Amino acid sequence: GPLDLAGVFNLPILNALWRVCTSESYEYDDPKLTAIINKMTEFFKLAGDKSVFLIIKFPWLFRWFPTLLKRDLHISINQDLMQLIEKSIAEHQETLDMNDPRDFIDSYLVEVANMADKNSSFYGKEGIRSLTHTMMDLFMAGSETTSTTLTWAVLYMVREPQVQAKVQAEIDNIVGRSRMPCSADRASMPYTEAVIHEIMRCGNIVPFGVEHSSSEPITVAGGITLPAHTMIVPLMINVLKGDHWQDGLKFNPDRFLKDGCVKKDDHLIPFSIGKRQCLGETLAKVEMFLFFTGMNISLSL
Repeated sequence: GPLDLAGVFNLPILNALWRVCTSESYEYDDPKLTAIINKMTEFFKLAGDKSVFLIIKFPWLFRWFPTLLKRDLHISINQDLMQLIEKSIAEHQETLDMNDPRDFIDSYLVEVANMADKNSSFYGKEGIRSLTHTMMDLFMAGSETTSTTLTWAVLYMVREPQVQAKVQAEIDNIVGRSRMPCSADRASMPYTEAVIHEIMRCGNIVPFGVEHSSSEPITVAGGITLPAHTMIVPLMINVLKGDHWQDGLKFNPDRFLKDGCVKKDDHLIPFSIGKRQCLGETLAKVEMFLFFTGMNISLSL
């Protein structure tokens, strides 16, 4: 029967991130975990509001319609999340073993303790502040995007039963049904990996990249010159579904396969490229594989 998947994956994905960062994990009904999820869900609902895009594109609107941005509510949610992170960092500082780091926070604190360069972002109080904001970035960028991608994965498997059958056959052949998949299985499962590539290409996760502003005039393809201080919005959806793919609106995992192996395509950039390429790309890909295949294992038992 009908099942609303909105939010189903948020808890396990955030729990995985929290464990990597803090070596702690929670039951799904734990008040601390649900509090984090509720705050982040509220934040992303606000961030995706039409008024926010208007303010980003036309900042002068904020002068005349300050309530559009709901700025105070954004700040309140950020402060609540920061307090949770700062509390965990403080607890780690009290129990830190310099010779045996337990997790991401411990490893970062060791670097801060060993940093003698006062100009480094790892030095002293600035190092602790940097750790706090880095964790904030990880949770904000790493939980919602991965959980939303998994929701799209379910949609495409329901809509493409012939693809799902091939994925299930590869899982049965490589993993079987007596254990859960592990990251080492990825290399032996090219079709499943190709399907995940196609989900990330077709799923409408981040249709626009992060806005930037040109610091000087730039001439782009076609001889068009963008003046200095022009706002530039990367159209990720055009790269992922544009002319390069020919049939870009069709779900076709075979486009990423050649001679039984996964074929790399430089136009597949769901994590962006360059200096601002997603910090959590490696972790996100492993999470996608484990959750996607694990879900098929669970459903088949």
